[in-house]
Order: sequence, then structure tokens, then C-alpha cells
Amino acid sequence: MWVMPFLPVTVYGAAAFISRWNKKAVRALMVLGVIVMFGITGRSIWAYADYQLTGNRQKVPDKVAVISHMIKDDAGEEPVLLAADDYIASYIRVYDASVQMPYGRRGIGARTKTAAYLYQWITFTPETSHEYIAKTADSLGCNYITVTKINDAARQIYADYGYEIIGEMDPYVIFSLKEK
Repeated sequence: MWVMPFLPVTVYGAAAFISRWNKKAVRALMVLGVIVMFGITGRSIWAYADYQLTGNRQKVPDKVAVISHMIKDDAGEEPVLLAADDYIASYIRVYDASVQMPYGRRGIGARTKTAAYLYQWITFTPETSHEYIAKTADSLGCNYITVTKINDAARQIYADYGYEIIGEMDPYVIFSLKEK
């Protein structure tokens, strides 16, 4: 909200500064200078990574939509309990409300302390916590996991807990809990 008054205050400041000069030619040069300054320092909103065109009605990143479809196609009619990092978790519930998670956005509202730990491990330290992630997700009944920073040893850890890969969407690997 603090950004909202930026433009009117900037325009008022520029107008107050320019109005100090009496000569029209100087004022015109000052207005031109302000316009050039805004043109040079401005940036298109599409240049930011947070803004991107999407191919879905919910306007979530296409990567999340593809991951959601992979999971739903694999699950069929089975309910989905997904453990995912904050990027996926914050969008996938917007895209498909039937996907459940053991924790809420940013880990808030976790069902248990164990679920809060799972969120921390999967979001902030996946490269060192694959054993904890697989074990905890299994104990919480998560039938799907999306993780990053995975290598062959980590893939084996998930396989040991009964998870198998159903797809990959760089940098994510999507696992489904199958019969042990």
C-alpha cells in the first residue's frame, strides 16, 4: 500500500519544483527532463519474474498447473494429500481446491508439529532433509510429494519409503506413494 501514493507525490513534487521558474522555455525543458527521467528509470511490469502470462483461468504459473494435472491424473478419484514447498503449495490450492496439504500457506495452520517440521524441511532444506521429508510425509499420510534438489541417492530414499516418481517438471520431481 505504501507504493500507491508514490506517483501523485512524485508528480506534485515535480510540479512544485518546475513552477519555481518563470520562463516557459525553462519549464518546458524541466517537464521534458522529468519525462525522460521516468522513461529511463521505468521498467515494464512484465520484466519481473512474478508477472508472467499463463494459460489457465486461475492465473497460476503453468508449471504448477502441469504438476497439478500430473497428480490428479495419477490419483484418479483418490483424495490427494500433498507435501510441497511454499512455491507449489501457495498456488496449487488456488488451481485445484481438492488437493489437501498437512499445512497452510507458509506453514501456518499445520495440523501437527510434525507437519510444521515437514514444511520447514521441504521448503528450506530439501538437499539435506530427504530422509526426514520421506519419513515424515509417510507418517502424515501424504500420498504425494514434490521436491527439488534431488539426486540418485535421494530418489532411492523416497523409493525405500514406497514413493515412486510420476513425473518431473524442472526443478521439481513429483512422487506418489505406492504400495510398499
